[in-house]
Amino acid sequence: QMAAKEVDSTGIPVEGPYGKNVSIPVMYSTFNSVFFGIGMSATYGIYALGKTATYDNKIAILANLGLGYMYSGLMVYKLLGIGMSMNLGFARKEAKIHVPDQHVYKQHGEKKYVLMETEGALGRFNRAQRAYMNCLESVPMVLATYLLSAFVFPFEACCLFSAWGLCKMASTVKYTKSAGERMGPNVFSMLAADTMSAMVLFAGIKAIRGAN
Repeated sequence: QMAAKEVDSTGIPVEGPYGKNVSIPVMYSTFNSVFFGIGMSATYGIYALGKTATYDNKIAILANLGLGYMYSGLMVYKLLGIGMSMNLGFARKEAKIHVPDQHVYKQHGEKKYVLMETEGALGRFNRAQRAYMNCLESVPMVLATYLLSAFVFPFEACCLFSAWGLCKMASTVKYTKSAGERMGPNVFSMLAADTMSAMVLFAGIKAIRGAN
């Protein structure tokens, strides 16, 4: 269960979710670079050690249809999504608002703010609801990368997508207990998602080069 945080006279936490010396750009850039780097390394390994000729045949189809840019374009949006998340990180740090809170409400006529209940059954419900929505919010991008990567790497993408789903399920259960516990399974779900993204970029770049 999530412990109650010390708040000021307006109801806002005294300490934010990030330390004062934490750089949001450095944190987000490092985190995403490491995860995507692992995913790309795994993709190169799968390509080199797996059914390379079969993968090349699929990539050749993409090249002949001019679909390399479609694959690569999805990764442009992924980069923009990181920027949007970074923007949220700046705002969350400045506002000192912790998860699972996504909004801050103000009492009418007073400088008093209302945040989510974090204790007891109501706290567990709030975290369970946020965990569920967190999963739904990530589904469009993950599903898109799964479908595109599965054309070239069907078995591997199936395994990664299944692993992502299992990890998200574990994360929702742990998030319900405590916001801090969500990160363990989330790390592995993000690794699975980033590996599928790396597969999409890998196939897209090779298709573009093949078409030219």
